[in-house]
Amino acid sequence: MGFAQRNKLHEEFETEVSQHLENGGWKTHSLVYHSNVDPQLAELLAEAQQVSPTAIYVTSRSDRIAIHPKHHRVFQFELKTHLPDSPPNMAIEALPLAFHSQVSRMGVRVMYICRNYKTGREYGFWCNAIPAIDRIMIPLRRWNATMIAYYRGVFELAFPGVKIVAWDAFGNGSGDPFALISPASLRAGTFDWKDEIRRLAENNP
Repeated sequence: MGFAQRNKLHEEFETEVSQHLENGGWKTHSLVYHSNVDPQLAELLAEAQQVSPTAIYVTSRSDRIAIHPKHHRVFQFELKTHLPDSPPNMAIEALPLAFHSQVSRMGVRVMYICRNYKTGREYGFWCNAIPAIDRIMIPLRRWNATMIAYYRGVFELAFPGVKIVAWDAFGNGSGDPFALISPASLRAGTFDWKDEIRRLAENNP
């Protein structure tokens, strides 16, 4: 499946999730960098990712933020789609996942909301309770030695004990490092995201 079709499915899912939240009384807004800075700065940030951890951090923000006006419940959320032609393991960009896991330890709430287009299943997880990661892949061809060392350090800090593999190919992907999570881990470590949203809206802890 080409990039344009993958992007289209992601945008459709983001629209559906945002609409579900807003129908439930939540207010949502985009957090992605290219929606919140001028185009020239967005282009510079994208270019700087090759050499700058700060640029990578800025461009790795969650997709959206949600707040419930009645209870002032606030959380960020990230949308992920598992496409029909994808392998069984879920591949999630590893650096944003690492950033989210770290800020979650400081009380910041970040939820991943996922749709598997192959099985039809939708699920979610909080970044303070990420499903068990099988391994993290770092594609070599996009990154220089300094950035590869940086990635290794971040992943060892955020995900101690998880195997990190330097990989000499990335096919049609972005070339960003990614975490692989097995179907079994997803079944064991995720929840029905709509039930979780409903619980939060009812002001349950």
